[in-house]
Amino acid sequence: MRIISTPYSLTLASFVFPSVTATSVSYNVEEETITLEFPQVLHVSSSWILDVTYIGLVNDKLNGFYRSVYTDANNNVQ
Repeated sequence: MRIISTPYSLTLASFVFPSVTATSVSYNVEEETITLEFPQVLHVSSSWILDVTYIGLVNDKLNGFYRSVYTDANNNVQ
């Protein structure tokens, strides 16, 4: 993922624990991964929801976030 401009935020939300925002984001271009660091230890026995707020491009070039379609079980194109 390439961030086009800031501000952006990466926040984890839980139904049990307070939300927590990433304090550091590092990118590995070769592996196409990001690593998030949080200010505290996260509880692994809980479900978390990752909320990504960013400004960037959505395109048809099959990299980053891109538009695509699929056919569901009822043969409908989504």
